[in-house]
Amino acid sequence: VAPQTSLREAFAVLEENHGGALVCHEGMLIGIFTERDALRALAEEAPLDTPVGRLMTVSPVTARTSTSIAAAVRKMAVGGYRRMPILDNQNHPVG
Repeated sequence: VAPQTSLREAFAVLEENHGGALVCHEGMLIGIFTERDALRALAEEAPLDTPVGRLMTVSPVTARTSTSIAAAVRKMAVGGYRRMPILDNQNHPVG
């Protein structure tokens, strides 16, 4: 999604993508919006037209397409992450 995507629209993306949405600007990852971010927004009673860019986790920890599964799982376990964006060699998100 784009950083200006509304919270309302982001909720629909979370539902479609099993709890995570990559936030990109000009094809580059700038953040991630997850169920945890959504819960925080609801707890703070953020208006549904709030841009997701204000609510996302900025500069999330990532892995590369060349990262081994073991290394990725280790990063996730140590950091306590349920979602971790995967970037290609040009730093574009691929998953």
